[in-house]
Amino acid sequence: MGRASKLKQQRHLQSEQGTHSTPSKPQYLLFEPKSKNYLASLEALGGMQRLDWCPHPGGAMKFATASQAQAKAKPIVKSRGYTLQVMELTTEEDKFQVKPVAEVKS
Repeated sequence: MGRASKLKQQRHLQSEQGTHSTPSKPQYLLFEPKSKNYLASLEALGGMQRLDWCPHPGGAMKFATASQAQAKAKPIVKSRGYTLQVMELTTEEDKFQVKPVAEVKS
């Protein structure tokens, strides 16, 4: 094996090792506490909103910031009348943690 291919292989192995040990940036989810479900998708259908829910954070709609999640939650809370929680999802290796950050009430 040539020197260039050895270096390329080392870089590839280093990048694989690096991705597994560094925590990712937190993502934000919307949670409906009464049903214990996360918002999975939101579709606008001619002035109406269709909401789909899922029981696990892995299938939930993810937002980059808490303020984006709150902005999306406000019209839902206003039209539906129930409370939503903004949850922070952090993942590290194969573990994830979800914790409440804010609550949006009607």
